[in-house]
Amino acid sequence: LYPHGAFDHTIPEIMLDPFKELTIVDYGNIGVDPMSSERSIVHLADMVEEIAKTGAIPILVGGDHAVLYPHIVGMARVHGKGNFTVIHVDAHADNSGSTFGHYVHIGSMNRLAIEEGWVKKGNIIQAGMRSPAAYNREYVLWWAENGHMFMGAEFRNRGFREVTREIAEIIKNGPGKVYISIDIDC
Repeated sequence: LYPHGAFDHTIPEIMLDPFKELTIVDYGNIGVDPMSSERSIVHLADMVEEIAKTGAIPILVGGDHAVLYPHIVGMARVHGKGNFTVIHVDAHADNSGSTFGHYVHIGSMNRLAIEEGWVKKGNIIQAGMRSPAAYNREYVLWWAENGHMFMGAEFRNRGFREVTREIAEIIKNGPGKVYISIDIDC
């Protein structure tokens, strides 16, 4: 990268040089049908499974948040159904049911992950929900029954460190592996 070690890549907060500790590979773009989540999910799940089978940690960037569902499916095929915790950082609940006749869509993936058994109840965390359009009574009650919900206001009122400590405790009591999804709106 730089001749003669002219640049130190160490991240000072954790004293780690990622280029010495990690191998990073750009696997390229995963083809999707931009007009149909349903037509894309099988291919997306297959590609995530292919990457995860190598022992690599898939890091996926981009796409609407409907891609979370096939990412979870691909990870579960490798690590087993219910064998990881999902942390969903998003301003929206993304736990609605079928909408306009579509089962898989931008707002259904958390519900699908639980209903289909890819993620066990209690092993899914919603962090940062804030938008009035993001939730209603049904969505909030769903989170209370199926996982853990931390509204955006909790981060402001209780503090980021306190809320993330609580999330860390939930993870410690979970199955061990973690899948993190971060939506740009949060």
